[in-house]
Amino acid sequence: DYLRGERTFIRVIERETLALSGENVLSYTLENGCRVVVRPSGTEPKIKIYALACGPSRSEAERCAAAIAEDAPQALRLKER
Repeated sequence: DYLRGERTFIRVIERETLALSGENVLSYTLENGCRVVVRPSGTEPKIKIYALACGPSRSEAERCAAAIAEDAPQALRLKER
């Protein structure tokens, strides 16, 4: 949570202070090393979700990004309009 300036480790419920803070951004690091970044748009009433995918090959990274795109709305409890 960059706005609060803290990182929470979910499995152990542990927190640490971030060097970069003050922004309205949530960044989730997944077990496989990929990341999901969530932030509000600065110009429109919408939420932006970014998938930072990684893998041993481009196709693996693309599969990871596709899985994030499919699972993110439910995981973040977003409703489709």
